[in-house]
Amino acid sequence: MTINNHPANGPVSLDRLLQIRETLSKAAAQSDGGNLGYAMADAVKVIAGVLESKNAGSE
Repeated sequence: MTINNHPANGPVSLDRLLQIRETLSKAAAQSDGGNLGYAMADAVKVIAGVLESKNAGSE
């Protein structure tokens, strides 16, 4: 049996969430403005909102 330690196979850590946000943000900026670009930009907003609420809850 093969063990795959790729981050996508486990729970999403805070570090991974930050990495995903950065990757999607860069990809959305390079997009040609189609539906995928808008979806990536929306995903970045959702992740930012989750991070803000997580930070607000820890204060």
